[in-house]
Amino acid sequence: MVAKLARFCRVFYRRRPLTVVVFLLSCFSCLWLFGFVYQTTEPVEYRHVRFGEHSECTHYKSMPKVSNGRKKLILFYTTIFDQYAVFYPDEYRCCEPFNCEITTDKSRLLQSDAVLFHGRDLPRGKLMPKQRTAKQRWIFFTHESPYHSKIVPSEYNGMFNWTMTYERRADIYEPYGYYKKNVDGKDLKVEEQRNYAEGKDKLLVSVNSHCQTPDNVRENFVRALNRITKVDVRGKCGGIFGRISCPRWSERCKITLKSYKFYISLENSICNDYVTEKYWDVPFDHDVVPIVLGLKFFKELAIPGSYIDATAFPDLNSLVKYLKYLDGNDTAYNEYFKWRQFYHTANLEPWPCRLCRMLHDDSLPAKSYKRFDQFLDPYMVCTKELNKYVANY
Repeated sequence: MVAKLARFCRVFYRRRPLTVVVFLLSCFSCLWLFGFVYQTTEPVEYRHVRFGEHSECTHYKSMPKVSNGRKKLILFYTTIFDQYAVFYPDEYRCCEPFNCEITTDKSRLLQSDAVLFHGRDLPRGKLMPKQRTAKQRWIFFTHESPYHSKIVPSEYNGMFNWTMTYERRADIYEPYGYYKKNVDGKDLKVEEQRNYAEGKDKLLVSVNSHCQTPDNVRENFVRALNRITKVDVRGKCGGIFGRISCPRWSERCKITLKSYKFYISLENSICNDYVTEKYWDVPFDHDVVPIVLGLKFFKELAIPGSYIDATAFPDLNSLVKYLKYLDGNDTAYNEYFKWRQFYHTANLEPWPCRLCRMLHDDSLPAKSYKRFDQFLDPYMVCTKELNKYVANY
């Protein structure tokens, strides 16, 4: 055995230069391939308006226009989920004249009045730009919950001046969804006459892409509910629950979802103001009633009468009994769509308009997030109070 080992060492030593050359060539090939793939990544269209296909500028006629003074430069420093952001002038027509310019050219860093950093694409704190001007605003932008930020917040203490997130406490409020009261009575009679139960032959569905959430609240809820009545779990996590998955946003999935009456709209994190497309998009696009965990912030943000709050029931058996009652009573089921007679999903003024206005407002005081780690601390902005609720099941 010792002789064989000695022979192997002698052969390796004689061939070491060749081994090193092969190893280096392999490394350079991998780097070249990575560079080619990264550089040829197609830019993606980053839209600021989340609802509908257009933004009704009439909603913003009362907004003060930005027209005086030097044009402000806004630099989007990072990519968005590794993709380049693309901006279109027609998105700013609601705030014309738009006295700002948006660029992704990092060489203009020191010319910029505002610099945006997308949370999931942030460089490490020590790799952030070393230079900045005295009046420059650095802005942290994210739609992810603190549990999924994937950064070390303390590395950025004192760096950011403003925040742009789904939270109402952010300097620039950019939620996943928004609603307004109807004022013109448009299409109210059509909504009143429609039977939303028609054509729906399935009861309950859940579509998830995060298969393990913090504290497993969503998974435990779905499993407990599935012990009482059948829950169809689709999306990336469908296979985990023994169900057939379907590609996200596919036409087949859209058709399938329209055949359900109820949709489990539990988020991947229970954090302040974190109400995503789980509530704002999927249920309303497919005319299903969302089932939620109605904490205080959710009730303040959601459309009244548009959802079923699971926490309002003493146990899951009571919840399932109520769902089956609605399943057999079209009149009672249609009550959850009456909100459309009084409200509609709407768009906030596009964030570039609001940011541009803020940059031209000299009355805004200077500020910085010296304890940014507290702003993004899940133990301060997320809750575990639902653990006991789910544990009862």
